[in-house]
Amino acid sequence: MENFSQFVPQLYRLKPMVIQAVLTDGSDESNQAIIEWTKDSLTPAVVAPSGTLAIHTLAGLVRVDPGDYVIRGINSDFYVCRPDIFEASHNANVAGRFANKPTDAQSRNWQTASGEAVSLVTSGRHSTR
Repeated sequence: MENFSQFVPQLYRLKPMVIQAVLTDGSDESNQAIIEWTKDSLTPAVVAPSGTLAIHTLAGLVRVDPGDYVIRGINSDFYVCRPDIFEASHNANVAGRFANKPTDAQSRNWQTASGEAVSLVTSGRHSTR
């Protein structure tokens, strides 16, 4: 009889890492900010033929619904995460406790053409204004 013990599921814990994410609200302003943020990546956001925001992820084109989080991964790829999953698996950057916060230059990238700031979050539930 063969020994399959090496194929028994083991327990693993995710390594802690800090990511950048934006909670979307479906507005034109939110969509434009995400398109601008992702434009130079291998996984940019676009307005799909249906008129909704979508991201070219490594797995294909994924729709971004209002309330979804758009996340920049550790390899600078972007992907979509539904709010229930995001909130169950991420903690907010409370009071700037994480070391690698966005720089001033990165924060400036989150101003709209009218100068209104769009919230950049490291993770957690925040509005986009």
